[in-house]
Amino acid sequence: MNLTDKTLGTAIAQTTAHLDNLVQTAIAKKIKPEPLPPGKYRVEGLATIRIIADVKKGDPGEYAAVLPAKAILGLLLDHSGVVGPKILAKILARATDALANGDKLGESLGASAASVALVETELAKLPKKPREGNTRVDGIVELIEFEPAAQPALAE
Repeated sequence: MNLTDKTLGTAIAQTTAHLDNLVQTAIAKKIKPEPLPPGKYRVEGLATIRIIADVKKGDPGEYAAVLPAKAILGLLLDHSGVVGPKILAKILARATDALANGDKLGESLGASAASVALVETELAKLPKKPREGNTRVDGIVELIEFEPAAQPALAE
């Protein structure tokens, strides 16, 4: 399979991001075998690495917009009249109890199944936006050589 320049660029960027910690760890071990004391260090040098990675591109799909909960609660309060503050207090009390007891927040708020189903049905009617398929990168980084310009020095 041939990768386009864009896909290859994406794969390289994601490989780099995915494997960055491995490179950092390998270089840190090469610079000084024993742990460095806490602090911020400046390290310069030339590294040669080998990256071996498999790239999997998923099928394109669609997604629905995520509605901001705070804005929705604000809108409900704006249009609920005098009962609005009481409803908000009830929501916050149930949420606090759920969090204190380690319960699932959505289940502890006490909304009826019919109300939740109605909200889900209406939200499903929102327009969907296209998105590219996910790019998944799995691989390894091997540090071939690292030549530090000097020992790490504390940065200011």
